[in-house]
Amino acid sequence: MSVKVWVLDSGVNLEHPMLKNAHIQSFDFSDHRLRSCENNDDYGHGTAISSIIGKKEFAEIYSVKLNNNEPLEDEKLLIEILHYIYLYEDADIINMSLGLNICENKSELQGICMKLHEKGTIIVSAFDNLGSISYPAAFECVIGVISGARCQKISQFEYIDNSVINIAAKGSIQRVAWNNPQYLMLGGNSFACAHVTAQIVDFMNDGIRNFDDILQEFRKMAVVTWTNLNSSNDRRKKEKITIQKAILFPFNKEMHSLVRFSHLLSFDIVGIYDVRLSAHVGTGTSYLMGDDVLDICIQNIEDIDWTQFDTIILGHTEELSIMVGRQVILDLLSKAQKYGKQVYSFEPPPIEWLNQDFISFPVVERSDLPSNLFGNLYRISKPVLGVFGTSSKQGKFTLQLKLRELLMKDGYKVGQIGTEPNSLLFGFDEVFPIGYHSTVNISGDEIILYLNDKINRLCDISDLIIVGSQSGTIPYDTGNLLQYATNQYLFLQGTQPDGVVLCVNPFDEEEYVWRTICFIESAIGCKVIALVLFPVALDDDWRGIYGGKRKCTENESFDLAKSFSQIYKRSVYILGNCRDMEDLKNEVVQFFSEK
Repeated sequence: MSVKVWVLDSGVNLEHPMLKNAHIQSFDFSDHRLRSCENNDDYGHGTAISSIIGKKEFAEIYSVKLNNNEPLEDEKLLIEILHYIYLYEDADIINMSLGLNICENKSELQGICMKLHEKGTIIVSAFDNLGSISYPAAFECVIGVISGARCQKISQFEYIDNSVINIAAKGSIQRVAWNNPQYLMLGGNSFACAHVTAQIVDFMNDGIRNFDDILQEFRKMAVVTWTNLNSSNDRRKKEKITIQKAILFPFNKEMHSLVRFSHLLSFDIVGIYDVRLSAHVGTGTSYLMGDDVLDICIQNIEDIDWTQFDTIILGHTEELSIMVGRQVILDLLSKAQKYGKQVYSFEPPPIEWLNQDFISFPVVERSDLPSNLFGNLYRISKPVLGVFGTSSKQGKFTLQLKLRELLMKDGYKVGQIGTEPNSLLFGFDEVFPIGYHSTVNISGDEIILYLNDKINRLCDISDLIIVGSQSGTIPYDTGNLLQYATNQYLFLQGTQPDGVVLCVNPFDEEEYVWRTICFIESAIGCKVIALVLFPVALDDDWRGIYGGKRKCTENESFDLAKSFSQIYKRSVYILGNCRDMEDLKNEVVQFFSEK
């Protein structure tokens, strides 16, 4: 029984000596239909692919030319051809030794691939030769192929488990049919893909035609099987929990944003608690924060009404434990368990409570990494806005929340990755807590791999993605390791923002701001769109940046913004100024509209 193999490529040269015994027909696709033709391969690639598959006696090849030299047009044409084959032709296998790094019509391409899969057609596609994830190879209903270092023969394959990549085959330098000259020594995933298709022809000739059964046959014959190397970890507690009414404890800096932006939360804050020694008990939040915010009187932790709420939001407790001892935390968790309350903690709880189901906390472990990608990364198809800064404590998270609010108000679907542990409470899609008491337990290239995977997932549900970093971006001084912004650099590389808003202080040195701008723009080839001024100045005394601070007056802020704009040749906006925040949002939208 013949196996019908459709090869979508650059066409085929039917007169090539390597195809004289092959069963092959050649087509162009025009006016929305297939038209028979001869020798339509102006390049040679399709001839090479067809000659590899054509060696199989039972392969009946249908070659269709796909080559417009325009990525988007090729993408549309590919989808149209696949639809045509689905509706009007019989196809046992479709070989696509090609890949789209950025797929503008991803859902449509995936949809037709799934229809063909459900019809019983096996789709085999090569991943991009430059080492990035590509489509349709990455779809679950497609067998995605790369080159395998351990595949020295065309009959050797590597099986890859738990990955968007399925099979590796011989993609090293080999002699292939071509046009002019007649033969070339070439290598690449394209040829590995053709060898996989040729092997599937043998499987089908033996009666093995089901998608899963074919993959299992490759697994049986594999020279090596790559399994999931990332083991599960019981310490992983980062599920998004459902909250209706919450209390906060203790009332420290990390809680301020929850109060200031309480209108963005999907739950109600019904109480705020602290210990007496904090000097906060009996005081209102608006008085302590100096803002027009949700005003709640802070109560003594010993006076909790356990009938009021369903969740305790537990902030960082190191300073609290030093002040009053850790027993207050242990007692609180014990009572939360007793009364059936859930706890969302900004950091891992004491070791004796670490694996309790009612406690959640943000953490990133090696078990969260996508496995077996062999260094392949996704090209990001949606615009990414980064919020970075020149120091800590300059309103970066506040800015992210404000931009999120304004963009969503305008109807944009905003995907978001935050680095503050309370990010998930505001509805962010992901949290990557690299700030104070970081719970990110991966490093180096693993961070890039993790963030790239998360950003890619957000592309399917977002119009725009916002990512926000921590602290500074480059070292202010190199005399101590604490000054190095290693995680911030990896965060920048992993998220690859197209545009960045840089938060600055009135007291930043001009040379340092310029170095930060130039570093960001050169490190990933993006644009620092604008600066946002944090309107807090230093007291004029001998302590410098370690001394007291005061809020700038409105005139001071305006003059500083005007001066910074002249120096750095960019728009400068004042954090907290409603009109400025609206203007910044508009500039961000305009920037991405022009890209």
